Amino acid sequence: MDLCKCYKIVMNNCIFTTSMIVIFAGQERGNVESYESLNKFIQFINGKVYVGSTNEWNGFNVKHEYIQTKPLLYNTIFDESRHDHFMNYKHQWSALNQTYQAIKDTIEANEIIVKLRNDIIIGLDGFELPEMNDGEIWVPEKEFHEDKPFDTSVVCNDQIVMGTKSAMNIYFDLPFKYDWMTPKDSSIETILRMYLLQNDLELKTFKLNYKRG
Repeated sequence: MDLCKCYKIVMNNCIFTTSMIVIFAGQERGNVESYESLNKFIQFINGKVYVGSTNEWNGFNVKHEYIQTKPLLYNTIFDESRHDHFMNYKHQWSALNQTYQAIKDTIEANEIIVKLRNDIIIGLDGFELPEMNDGEIWVPEKEFHEDKPFDTSVVCNDQIVMGTKSAMNIYFDLPFKYDWMTPKDSSIETILRMYLLQNDLELKTFKLNYKRG
């Protein structure tokens, strides 16, 4: 399989070639198999990797730059959440937001940002990166624990997320910018879908075979 050395995106009807920024954040949950798979995926997309966490991931053998984050952000939308997993959401999005804010100014306008989990195994056979435009958020059409595509009208896969810098600027601001229009016990998948609608970001899906490691 040929490895991708650059990536094409379209901005203002012009085509640019670029590398990709890969962000992992929160807890280290992967294993040897998932890290081997992620290394291949990152090489495939020519990715530069950042890891944001309260502690360095000692077992994470993927080349990366470490961003130290605080345990929690306050005054976020998750302070109002009544979902059973709201503390998980709060920890995860605190790490995601802080990591992105730490590197945002170093990212070029024509670079693609990829948010990944560190505990997944990705199948690259037949995989093609979609052509991305501003105003779009791209996610796999199926979550790893589901057999069929999710309903894009009501939820959004949050396991792998890709987009241009302008789109991901909005994505990573979710903890502070979501306007509650769903029940306070809504899942993060439901919240994310409504947030994209609130910000006129089009949800786009692509095919990708992946599973939990």
